[in-house]
Amino acid sequence: LPLLGLVVGLAVGAVFFMQQMFVTGGGIALFGVGVGMLLRMAFTYPRGRFAEGHVRNLVAQVKVSAVRPIPVRLTGTVIGRGIPGLYWGDDLVVQDDTGFMLMQYRQPIGILEMLFGLFRAESFIGQKVVAEGWYRRAPIPYLELWKVRLPNGEVHTCHNWGFAIVGALLLTGLGLAGGLLGLIGGI
Repeated sequence: LPLLGLVVGLAVGAVFFMQQMFVTGGGIALFGVGVGMLLRMAFTYPRGRFAEGHVRNLVAQVKVSAVRPIPVRLTGTVIGRGIPGLYWGDDLVVQDDTGFMLMQYRQPIGILEMLFGLFRAESFIGQKVVAEGWYRRAPIPYLELWKVRLPNGEVHTCHNWGFAIVGALLLTGLGLAGGLLGLIGGI
């Protein structure tokens, strides 16, 4: 969708590029990319309610992929890391009464994931958690985390989704501002 937004933005902006109004045309193209990113985010990170789920029921779902997730809330015990023995590994495995599943901990900056793996992930093992996120398959089933609630009330949030939305909104706003300023200034 961002690429499609760029193509549509460039097609609309071509009229302005031909008139030597490069700021206007570039702003329209940037606006198209931003709108495409927002549409992709709405599809790949559906917000709505995170319904209570179980591993067995999730794995049985057929129409799930990395692009088409199911927003879900899993309650279970963290039984280990995604890659056993990898002491800086940030991914965890949660087990409920019906099975177990990988939980993918994603942050916008990779070093934050490694720091979590080094200093925090071990403390999750053995604890009963409530994990909210998006169930996906690519190629294995996993839960991309949004929030994890610990028994002591701590909530750990993955900010990847939020940063992606902010980035898409910034691109859309910059494109709109550039296009309008270019039209006003004739550039």
